[in-house]
Parts: sequence; C-alpha cells; structure tokens
Amino acid sequence: MGSIGVQLRDRLMIHAGVFGLGLLLEVTRRHDARLQRALNGFSACYQFCTPGGAARRLIFEGGRARSRAGRDPAPDYEVVLLDPLAVVGQLARDPDDVVRLLLEGKIDQRGNPYYLFKLGYLLALCERRLRGLGRLVS
Repeated sequence: MGSIGVQLRDRLMIHAGVFGLGLLLEVTRRHDARLQRALNGFSACYQFCTPGGAARRLIFEGGRARSRAGRDPAPDYEVVLLDPLAVVGQLARDPDDVVRLLLEGKIDQRGNPYYLFKLGYLLALCERRLRGLGRLVS
C-alpha cells in the first residue's frame, strides 16, 4: 500500500476508533448513574493522533463526552499511535495489554497521568455496564 493509502488507513482508524469511544461513553452515560456522576464536573481533552497527521479529540465537558476531528494545541492528554495497524491488531487480540504497546514502541503518550487513570476508570464503568447487559441477554 502506498503512502497515501497508509495515511488514509491511519486516518480511518483514528477517526473510527475515537468516534466509537465517544459514542460508547455517551450511550453508557445515558443509562448508568455511576458514569453520570463520574463525568459531572470533569473537563478534559484527550488527543489521539498519528505521526502522519491524523488527529481526533475526545472531549469531556458539561457531563458529556464528544468526539471532534482535528488537533488541539494543548490537550490534557495525548496518545500518539506510532504504528496504528499494529495497535489495532494488538488491542483486538488483547485489549487489556496496553503496556505492551508502550514497551514495544507502538504508542507514545504525553500528559498528566491523572488523565490516563481517569479515562481508564470511565472505560471500566462502560465495560461493567456492557457485561451487565450481556448477562441479561444470555
């Protein structure tokens, strides 16, 4: 795949992934009081990008989560996917092993670790809700 194809693929992965994350948080927020409380008063901008220039932000503000295209000059936390295809493949195989991505040099991150822990907590609340729904269906 040529350079333009790689950039297009990376852009698609960033936009689809962060948009999906924002959607998951919003849908869960509407049905989960614990997540609603966790989002109240929380304000942050997470930026996900690639070295090729693709960027999308996950913004928490006013008790809600939303996804926006483009860069923020001063995000609270930034995750750079140095090898987006490998990152997606690794997360598909083992979503809990993010540390391996750091150690293997497939992602880089910058910012206050508080924001990383807070995002992990918010996603854990989403996972808890999804597991509960899975038990209802089965």
